[in-house]
Amino acid sequence: MVQETDIIKVDEHLTVKEAIVPGPHGEQAVVLFVDDDVHIQEEIRKNEKFGQGHLHGKSAQGITSAIGKKKNMVQETEMVNVDEHLKVKEAMLAGPHGAQALALCMEDDKHIHEEIQKNEKLGEGLHGKAAKGITGAIGKGKKMVQETEIIDVDEHSKVKEAMLAPHGAQALALCMEDDKHIHEEIQKNEKLGEGLHGKAAKGITGAIGKGNKMVQETEIIDVDEHSKAKEGVIAGPHGEQVVLLTEEDDVHIQEEIRKNEKIGEGLHGKSAQGITGAIEKGGYSSISNHRLGHKA
Repeated sequence: MVQETDIIKVDEHLTVKEAIVPGPHGEQAVVLFVDDDVHIQEEIRKNEKFGQGHLHGKSAQGITSAIGKKKNMVQETEMVNVDEHLKVKEAMLAGPHGAQALALCMEDDKHIHEEIQKNEKLGEGLHGKAAKGITGAIGKGKKMVQETEIIDVDEHSKVKEAMLAPHGAQALALCMEDDKHIHEEIQKNEKLGEGLHGKAAKGITGAIGKGNKMVQETEIIDVDEHSKAKEGVIAGPHGEQVVLLTEEDDVHIQEEIRKNEKIGEGLHGKSAQGITGAIEKGGYSSISNHRLGHKA
């Protein structure tokens, strides 16, 4: 049984832009601008569970390794963190009548951190000795795969402030831009149940039980770079010609997500029923590939 949920949350909070300017008769004028502080959260969850294997010791064939007398657990985490800190630029400027003007500009200092972690542990064999694994005991032939992909982008407020004195009166201008928080998380949990007679399920991809099902999901990011040549012909100091060549890159980025699903027929003319339905005493298979292509 497969349950897939796609959630996008958008929270908008208010920020204020305020300016105090001398009026036509010396009084102060206040101008307010209201902007949105947008918080976007996108979350995709996919939970997959597998039933029991069928009789006569025929077990599902796997991707990671055989789990007959060895339990296996794989936890893979891919994180991309972007942290932005503030930089301050300050300038002291003389006003039109000798008064000092102060200009402050706060910019972001971006730090990008990408981390890929993959931990694999093998537990003990059968006869009641449970594998300790990553998240807990695995029992007599259970398999768990937990895959998490997290992208965090935190943007803190940018402030631009200026003190101006055109006629001796002080004018204050404040500009606060958006504080964006973007969190994208993809979680995929897969569990395999126990087979009969101590035969453990061995995998993810093969034919399982009395109904065959395969889901292949591919995420492709292609970056193609084509070179551009610039040529110049210049006369040298003694009349000879000088040729200059410069090459620049023309970058093309293509991101594509493909999901192919194939459903095979079960025995007695019974076929597997879609993504969310049960698969007749048994199995499911899933492949998740991430590929980064680079072409010169």
